[in-house]
Amino acid sequence: DNPNQPLSSLSLVTETEKQALLEAWKGKALPVPTDKTVHQLFEETAQRHKDRPAVTYNGQSWTYGELNAKANRLARILMDCGISPDDRVGVLTKPSLEMSAAVLGVLKAGAAFVPIDPDYPDQRIEYILQDSGAKLLLKQEGISVPDSYTGDVILLDGSRTILSLPLDENDEGNPETAVTAENLAYMIYTSGTTGQPKGVMVEHHALVNLCFWHHDAFSMTAEDRSAKYAGFGFDASIWEMFPT
Repeated sequence: DNPNQPLSSLSLVTETEKQALLEAWKGKALPVPTDKTVHQLFEETAQRHKDRPAVTYNGQSWTYGELNAKANRLARILMDCGISPDDRVGVLTKPSLEMSAAVLGVLKAGAAFVPIDPDYPDQRIEYILQDSGAKLLLKQEGISVPDSYTGDVILLDGSRTILSLPLDENDEGNPETAVTAENLAYMIYTSGTTGQPKGVMVEHHALVNLCFWHHDAFSMTAEDRSAKYAGFGFDASIWEMFPT
């Protein structure tokens, strides 16, 4: 009857329907911390389960204590390189123990990791590095880097590299940063099937919320394991790395 009236003036739902949408259908409320980052929650887990296996690959394992210490070491190196909150750091690795340490090390430095699958076409890898503004790149031995990338590159594996050298007491303490739950945790790219790939920026509080939902929905316990199946550049891989 009045096609020119603004949507704001319309009553699209009744008051009963509104209450159903806002209250009856809102689902289960979970005690999700609003002031914690993902790596802080990991550090708490590592403190409780220091000697339990945290990550396993190709017959080798790191305990929570080992993984936390290696990530601490990497984080301090990143901070010494000038990495700060909301900076983006590319992680160009295949599934490995080092992948886990790289992701946690970036988060502990206060930055956001940009997961890049080495099996991507060279053009896509180059685009992601440029578009994300990655200040630094973490990679594995034998994986090539686009010639156009001018940032620093840190090698994660191989003999006498950052993560292969023996741990010491300096690696035990967790680094302190100004990062909060509102800072970026990671930046991941869409497929690009409908145009240029888009970088989606996810903050810590959103990932923490997913972790707590995951824990509750699947009744996760300390005895459960999560398989790394999805490609590193696919968002489902984040779900697999942070199940609890």
